[in-house]
Amino acid sequence: MFTDDGCGQDSTCFNLDMGRNSPHLLYMAIRLYVWQHLCIAINQANSIIRLALNDKVKKYINEDKLIDADTENGTNLTITQVFPKFSSIPVNQPRINHLSDLRLYNQEISEEDMNHYINNCSGDLQNSAQPVLTLDSDLLQVKGSAQLTNISEEQVCASVQPMSIFFNRRHNFKKAQDWCSQLGGSLPLPESHETNTFFYNQALKSRRGCDDYSILYWLDAVNNASGDFYKMTDGKPLKWINLWSWGRNNFEILCLVIDNRRFNKGSDEWRLTSCRRPSCGVLCSFDYSPWLKLQGKCDSFTLDTYVIMSTDVNNNIQFVNREYRLSLVNNTWTMMEENQQFPMAEITSEMDTPLGRHWWRVWQSGCSQDKMLLVLSACGAKEYTCNDGTCININKRCNLILECPDHSDEEHCEKVLLPHNYYPRLPPPSTVQRPFQLGLTLSISSVRKFCPTTFTVVIDTNLIFWWSDSRLTYRNLQTSYYDNTVPNMSQVWHPKVNIKDGYYGAVDLTHHSRNIHILRDSRPFMIFEKSSEDNEYPGDWNRLQMDQKQIISFRCHLNLHMYPFDTQRCSIIISVQDLHVGVEELLEV
Repeated sequence: MFTDDGCGQDSTCFNLDMGRNSPHLLYMAIRLYVWQHLCIAINQANSIIRLALNDKVKKYINEDKLIDADTENGTNLTITQVFPKFSSIPVNQPRINHLSDLRLYNQEISEEDMNHYINNCSGDLQNSAQPVLTLDSDLLQVKGSAQLTNISEEQVCASVQPMSIFFNRRHNFKKAQDWCSQLGGSLPLPESHETNTFFYNQALKSRRGCDDYSILYWLDAVNNASGDFYKMTDGKPLKWINLWSWGRNNFEILCLVIDNRRFNKGSDEWRLTSCRRPSCGVLCSFDYSPWLKLQGKCDSFTLDTYVIMSTDVNNNIQFVNREYRLSLVNNTWTMMEENQQFPMAEITSEMDTPLGRHWWRVWQSGCSQDKMLLVLSACGAKEYTCNDGTCININKRCNLILECPDHSDEEHCEKVLLPHNYYPRLPPPSTVQRPFQLGLTLSISSVRKFCPTTFTVVIDTNLIFWWSDSRLTYRNLQTSYYDNTVPNMSQVWHPKVNIKDGYYGAVDLTHHSRNIHILRDSRPFMIFEKSSEDNEYPGDWNRLQMDQKQIISFRCHLNLHMYPFDTQRCSIIISVQDLHVGVEELLEV
């Protein structure tokens, strides 16, 4: 059985319909685009299912008697696709598969026989049991879109090499390890000359511009100060070492690499070097084909969002799903719909992989624009995709610290999204059910001057207003509101403050500072279809706050008959312009 699609990044679903009962899903991880060796043994009496897939055997027991022993409907096995775990809605759909051998027995097959069949790629069982139905049986007929073709037993039974992809990215060991990990893979670690040569040849075909680099690609192994070699991902000792030469390492942890200079001389031996040096590229090894998502499409561009990263028969990287394929055509990444001759879209510039955020030229999308900014990403729901495809925590987007290698996380960091019909002179709308609310706090930090002869008081004050504006949307807000400053106050409505003394006389104001900040009061929401991948916050759930520091000098009517053995009262009047009734008096203190 050859599968061309799967159920997700970490499992494939086997849907068994047992007669009158509901389907039962069996999960086992597979590698796509290779032949799968599958055996299923069903004991109808005790409702036990044994499933052997390649080198793994699992046993499933259903205490509710999933299978009826007297069922007349038989048992159907269907392989379906389920979207990966970061998808919000699982969707099952039949997939196109290839079947090279089919043998049905009327007796339960033992686990020993199943392992023998899987490991020897043979249709003959050790107990000499004969199948009651095979592909050669006259009882089977080719129907529908099924086709007959020939394939050799050697092709079906050939050992499968790890799927590997070489990326022309200049990374040190840690960054290379992180890059492979976020794609669902790891750095390679050969355990034989055969796999070592396989990885070596893959890099040989894909490397570009490596003449100035002594390191071709990293291996998933290090050498500590004691001289021991161990695998980086799990800390286990190496099963096989292909080191050119080494001495005792007394200084630091060293990493294993393929030497580019010896590589050029035809040698695939390993070498030790500092883990901090950059390599020519990153070679990633995958047990299973990773899922990625394509974001940024317009509403009428209805093609599937998820694609699978894999390699074709020539080990060229490609991204496929049931509707279209992304592949390199004449040095240009091109999107081709299945069974169509003309491209749907292509990237407007040359690059090694389409991972990340790029401009695409679009022809057959139904969109109004002929260019779209699309993101092809392996990042999770709580991660941001840098322009080069690197994943970082979404909360590190626009935090004034450069996190992405290409610094794209600090680009386009405008905090306020204004609708096209926004008018900053109009206050936020209000209704009878929800009137506009404007909060006010006034704090006096010091009394600079008190002059009883001129009745003058000079104070340092901090005036704080806060309000909500449902017309606005904010994005990429930080926890501290000091990091959420609105750079241009004239963009948004804010209170125009009038201050008078207690008798409506003029006051002297000296402004120190005035800023508007956004308070992050709610959780964000992300629109996954957008290429920007920004966390957005609705304006009616997150407040704006204006801090206004000033010196106020005003006159205060004083009764000094008992001075200084008395208590005096002074007042100022604060009002805001442009509310619903001209000038609104807010507070008297």
